[in-house]
Formats: sequence, C-alpha cells, structure tokens
Amino acid sequence: MVNGQQSGIIRLGRGLRQGDPLSPYLYIICTEGLISLLKGACRRELNVTPLGLNIEPMTHLIFADDTLLLGKATIEEAASFKHILATYESWSGQLVSAQKSTILFSPNVGRG
Repeated sequence: MVNGQQSGIIRLGRGLRQGDPLSPYLYIICTEGLISLLKGACRRELNVTPLGLNIEPMTHLIFADDTLLLGKATIEEAASFKHILATYESWSGQLVSAQKSTILFSPNVGRG
C-alpha cells in the first residue's frame, strides 16, 4: 500500500543507487578490507621493497574507484595478487572487471 492505495509489485534490487549518501561510506569500508588483505600479504608473501627507512612498503594506490597494485613481475606475486582479489571479491561482493583491468610491466622486465 502506498498512501492508502494498493500499488503494483515491488521488485527488490541489489545494492545502492548511484548518488546514495551511504555509498561513499560503504566504499571506504570495503576498501579498508582490501587494504588489510594487501598489508597482510605484504608481511607474509609479497616481496615489496620499502621506499626508505621507516616507510611502509607501497603495495597499492587507490583513488576513487581505481586501484593500482604494485609488485614484482614474478609468478608468485601474480598468484598472490590474484588470491587477494579473489578473497576481496568473495568478502565484498564486488567483482574485478577484466575488461577494465590492465597489467603493465617495467621496460626492465625481460620476456621469459
């Protein structure tokens, strides 16, 4: 009933509409989960070199809805990042878009 009148069927959807005031807060909460996964992996398995004394190694840069993951060009690092992203997807319900994703290598990385 809407305003005392019977209305049509209400179809439930998933997620928030764009522009919802809760959206930025939910994004921050989900992103904190991804950051936590990256920091944990950095301590355990990622071979990230610190940028200087008493500076935490840089594994990621996040701005708005873009994420840049930084690591060494090895099979192990790629597998670790893939596992982190799969865990994040299962926790948050957000999915990585393969069509919008790119892998870039330094010119110093040989073809092997």
